[in-house]
Amino acid sequence: MPQIHEKKTVVIGASILDVTGMPNVALIKNDSNPGQIFITPGGVARNIAENLALLNLDVDLISAIGNDVWGKILLDLCHQSNIKTNHCVFADNESTALYLSINNLQKNLELAIVNTDIMNKLSPGYIETKSGFINQCPIIIAETNLTEDTLRYIVDEFANIPIFLDVVSTTKAKKVKDFIGKFYAIKPNLAEAETLTGIKMKKQSDLLLMADYFITKGVQQIYITMGKKGCFYANKSERGFVEQINIEPVNTSGAGDAYMAGLVYSHLHQKTLHDSAVFATAMSLAALTNINTVNKHINIDFVEKIIKTHKICSKNTLI
Repeated sequence: MPQIHEKKTVVIGASILDVTGMPNVALIKNDSNPGQIFITPGGVARNIAENLALLNLDVDLISAIGNDVWGKILLDLCHQSNIKTNHCVFADNESTALYLSINNLQKNLELAIVNTDIMNKLSPGYIETKSGFINQCPIIIAETNLTEDTLRYIVDEFANIPIFLDVVSTTKAKKVKDFIGKFYAIKPNLAEAETLTGIKMKKQSDLLLMADYFITKGVQQIYITMGKKGCFYANKSERGFVEQINIEPVNTSGAGDAYMAGLVYSHLHQKTLHDSAVFATAMSLAALTNINTVNKHINIDFVEKIIKTHKICSKNTLI
């Protein structure tokens, strides 16, 4: 039996370098526009890993990174954030995953191109080479930027370890629909939950039907996030709802990743389902109120202060 490291976490999935153009004036098509260009690390798995590192957890990222200039930048940024990358696949003749975007003067997305072909390097065969290490971890975090074959391999090979799934999008949710019950905990948003269950939410109590669907399949913890409407959580014996705090978000792109990190931290520290949902909500609030995808100010005291300041709590039922 491998020795389990209680506070070690492994996150498997996408790491991306975001290249964003922000114009100084209204965009003129078919022309060069003056402005600023920002290079920041991204990717669901990498963002979750950074949030976990800020919570003082020992974090290993298993991702795919190219042996190119972009990969060197991404690696440096991971190491600055205390994310270990020893178990990543480093691919020659492959571009590091890039998200190239141009925003308009209102800071809304005008155009983007994304290249994540390198993610195919995270094959079942590659994950198998890391099975000795993964079996030492008390928890696995996966996300649907992985291929369906790789996700199936992870849930079958590591069935003895709690696997937390970030669903990412409605399109990518379809990859796991047939074996969703093999995940210990899932974090879909409402649209993703509707895709996975086939149940459309017409009234709030329909969330109970979704919970029953997932629990019947085998999922042990369900957290359905609904943006400004809050978050529903459930297991076999408990149902609850955390209302979102009424704030004006500065940046919404990293809230889900922070929420997942909050769930993982809570699980490792044996928090109740209720307390896990509250802590994760506070993590997402920290992300929403910061311009960066990952709020660098996050630490345990910072999150606990958010819970107290905003009096984050939950209702035990929806009825």
